[in-house]
Amino acid sequence: MPRYWYVYVPGLNPDPTLPANYRYTPFKPSCAIGSTICAIYSGVPSGYPANFFTILPSISDRLQNYIINGLSTHAPQPIVPRFFVYLKS
Repeated sequence: MPRYWYVYVPGLNPDPTLPANYRYTPFKPSCAIGSTICAIYSGVPSGYPANFFTILPSISDRLQNYIINGLSTHAPQPIVPRFFVYLKS
């Protein structure tokens, strides 16, 4: 499953576990530590059309847990081996 970077852009409901609050970016974030979500690195199931990646189609339960843990610890998640959730001040 290909993975892409999505930046957090809160909408009317700023819940960081809602896929609609994320937008595709071709760049890896320069943020890492803070109290709010900056970006996530998420897999997207194959078969979605290229223009569908503008908005994140879904967030897995595991990634939702990483988001919650990141907000609780103010640190990128998971701790090892690779970060999938980045935060900012």
